[in-house]
Amino acid sequence: MGKILAKDIPAAKYYVLSNDNFMSGWPGTDTEGKINTCVVPCDTLEWTEAVKAYVESREEQKYIRVVSSRPRAKSHVVYSLAPGWRDRAREYSTLKAEHFDRWVAGG
Repeated sequence: MGKILAKDIPAAKYYVLSNDNFMSGWPGTDTEGKINTCVVPCDTLEWTEAVKAYVESREEQKYIRVVSSRPRAKSHVVYSLAPGWRDRAREYSTLKAEHFDRWVAGG
């Protein structure tokens, strides 16, 4: 997961955002006194829901939300891009349902 400026977050239809309690506020780092917000760009609602379910399973992630516009720069926030979470969401969903596509579709 790498730090990224808000203007460099890739364009997407949806974004899953979450505040990372573990990586936020570390003294002597770029997160000192700031909130580390993880960003996962998603192109479909199905992927968005799968990624959100995966992120909700992670104890260190709080205030999980889905937005449809690119996050804006905020002085108290450091963004981390987490594109690998899309793959992990697929693995996670396999544990939840027999077939990923059926699970995402709600079937």
